[in-house]
Amino acid sequence: MNTMTMMEFAEAVRVEIEKKIDKKAVIQRINKNNGIEMYGLTILEAEMNISPTIYVEPYYEMYEAVGMEEIVNSIMHVYELYKPNHSIDVEPFLNFTSVKDKLAVKLINYEKNEEQLKEIPYSRFLDLAIVPVLRLENFIGGQATITVKNNLHETWGVDTEMIIKTALENIRNDVSINSIFDCIGGIEFECKEASDMQELYVMTNSSKLFGASTMLWTDRLREIADVAGKDTLTIIPSSIHECLILLEEVEKEEMLGVVEEVNDSIVDTQEILSYNIYKYNRLSDTITIA
Repeated sequence: MNTMTMMEFAEAVRVEIEKKIDKKAVIQRINKNNGIEMYGLTILEAEMNISPTIYVEPYYEMYEAVGMEEIVNSIMHVYELYKPNHSIDVEPFLNFTSVKDKLAVKLINYEKNEEQLKEIPYSRFLDLAIVPVLRLENFIGGQATITVKNNLHETWGVDTEMIIKTALENIRNDVSINSIFDCIGGIEFECKEASDMQELYVMTNSSKLFGASTMLWTDRLREIADVAGKDTLTIIPSSIHECLILLEEVEKEEMLGVVEEVNDSIVDTQEILSYNIYKYNRLSDTITIA
């Protein structure tokens, strides 16, 4: 059994990485969603202002079985795969006009992230918080997002309301609604008659990254309700990346039990959105906690 604490293990990994590559490495304790704290390893390259952060927690679980040498080799493989070949110009990020087209939002649980939200401009939405992020395409091997923090917000000199409004407009058309049975094939919502509709739909975005935020666009929910001939829809928070839209009425306590069980046994703790369920009302065009 691994007798080292996570902190001790992270430091041991850092030391062994430095021995292997003769470069400085640092360990940072990084606050993730829902109050989760993780240890991130960063290798510092001369004259480079960015580097991938590799979280050591998965390797902690492997240590007893494979040993430190195998873990160091695995981390170095990941690093070589994703390390950038040039620095990034940070100047454009300091100007709101330059980056406003890159803004998007994510929905996170307000109560579970109260401490983190002290450092972030946000807007409340029911038991959730709407948080602005910057989307970086083709960044270190794929799409990345940077949460907008207060220091960047202050540099921009733009109020929170304008940042959130701009971000929401940017994602207006990035909404994907698929039947639960068609999700693998990615068939978009194109039903014209109620007889064609399934009972359960998945609502997310094209990247499936922070896709639960798409539920903020009630015009798409109204489209489903109109075709189905329903005055209300049930919204189930599957994770921060997607939500489920249920056409049929459900018993609230039973569904809350299902949400709790799924969150506690299947969804990664960092990706839990809420233990509540929501109702969309077509007549008022509003979302409330059920």
